[in-house]
Amino acid sequence: MNTLVSTDTNANGRPWHVPNKWHAVPAYWEEDAVAARPDARQEIKLIDATLREGEDAVGCHLHWPTRIGLTERLDDIGVNAITLPDACEYGEQRDFVKWCRKNNIKAELSFKGPAARFPLSPNWREAVDRAAALEPDEMTLIFNWGVQDTFSDFSQGLGKPEIVAGIQEVVAYTKTRGVKVFASIADSFRTRPSTACLFYKSAVEAGADAVYCWDSRGNSTPLASRVYVSRLRKALPNTRIIIQHHNDLGMATANGMASAEAGADWLDCGVLGLADRGGLIALEEIAPALAIYGYKTSIRLEKLYDLCQYAEQAFGVKTQTWKPIAGEHWNKENGWGHRDPGDSPETSIGIAAEVVGRSFHSVIGPTVFFGRYPNMVRDLLDDWGYQYTQDDVAEVIRRAMSGVMSRRGAITIEEFKSICDGLFAKS
Repeated sequence: MNTLVSTDTNANGRPWHVPNKWHAVPAYWEEDAVAARPDARQEIKLIDATLREGEDAVGCHLHWPTRIGLTERLDDIGVNAITLPDACEYGEQRDFVKWCRKNNIKAELSFKGPAARFPLSPNWREAVDRAAALEPDEMTLIFNWGVQDTFSDFSQGLGKPEIVAGIQEVVAYTKTRGVKVFASIADSFRTRPSTACLFYKSAVEAGADAVYCWDSRGNSTPLASRVYVSRLRKALPNTRIIIQHHNDLGMATANGMASAEAGADWLDCGVLGLADRGGLIALEEIAPALAIYGYKTSIRLEKLYDLCQYAEQAFGVKTQTWKPIAGEHWNKENGWGHRDPGDSPETSIGIAAEVVGRSFHSVIGPTVFFGRYPNMVRDLLDDWGYQYTQDDVAEVIRRAMSGVMSRRGAITIEEFKSICDGLFAKS
C-alpha cells in the first residue's frame, strides 16, 4: 500500500497541516484514500511548456529577450525540463539550445517533435535528423493519423499492426541519434486505453525512454485520467510516463493531480496555463497542489507569483483577477472573511499566500459596508481609539465608498485607516 506523506509535516504527525503554510483536507490520508492511489510516485517532476505552448495562445508571442528572461526564471524556480520554443526559425531554435548550454541551464531541454504521420512518408528520417541536430536532451516523436482512425479504434483504414511496426521503426532509428526518445501518439486520451497501451508498449520495446500522453482536447475528467494512467502504469511499470492535460473544461489541474495519483512520473504544464484554446495545467496551480498533498517537487514555491508577473508582461496578457495564485484578487477577501486578524495565515485560503510569494490582505468594500459584516467599521474605529457618532460612521462610509468605486470595488484596511485619520481626532 502506498504510504505517501508530506515531506513538510508538523510535529504532531498531521501531514495535512503545516502551520503557517497550509491545511489540506484530512480525508486524503484516510486508509481508503491512500489505497486508491497505490501507484502514486513520491516525487513528481514538471516539464514546462510555456516557451512552446504559450505561443500557441492566440496573440501571444515572445521575442529573444523575453524567451531568455523566461528561461532563466523557469530554471531558477526549479522546473525539471523546458520545452524548446517552436514559433521561430530553425536557426533560432539551434541558437537557443546553444545559449542554454553556454549559460548552464540546469533543466533538461525537450524538443516536441518531429511528427511522423501514418502512412509514413519516405522522408521521415530527414525530419528526425533535423531535430536531432538541434542537440536537445530529448525528442518527443509524435505519431499522427486521421482522427477517424482513433475514433474507430483503427477498424477503418489504418490497422494496429501497421502502426505498431511503424512506431518501432521510427523509435529504433531515432535512438541511433544519441538522444533520449519519448514516444507520443495523437489524441492519446481519446484513444481506447487498451490500444494506447499497445502502441506505447511497442515504442518502449523499440527503445523509447518515456511515453508522452496528451489530453489534447482537454475533455478528460479526474476519474477518466486516473483510469487511463493506471492502465498505462500497469502496462509499463518501469517507464517514465509524462502527462499533458489541456484545460478546455476547466479541469486541467484536477486531471493533473489524478494522473499523479495514478502513477504518472512527470506532468507537462505552463506558466498561467498559457496554451491554445483554454490552456493547459498551470504551473503555479499544480506545484502548490502537489506540495499540499504530500508530493515532492523541485519547485521553489515562493517564486511562483513573480514568475507569473513576468510571464504576463512577456506575453502581454492580463489574467483573471480571481485566477488561483496569479490573480490580482486571489490573496484578498472582503472583511475579515474566514480569517480574524489573529488567525494563522492558512486559515482563510487553502494555501497561505506567503508560500507563493504574496501576502494576504483583508479589504473593505460593499460587502462590509452594507452586507455581511455590518459591525466591522465600528470594531475598527474602536480598535483604533477613535471617538465617533453615528453620523461620523455614515460619513466615513461615504468617503470610503468613493475610494472603493475608484479602486475596482475595494480598498485595503490601511487605506481605510487613512480615510479615518482624515476625519477623526484620536481621543
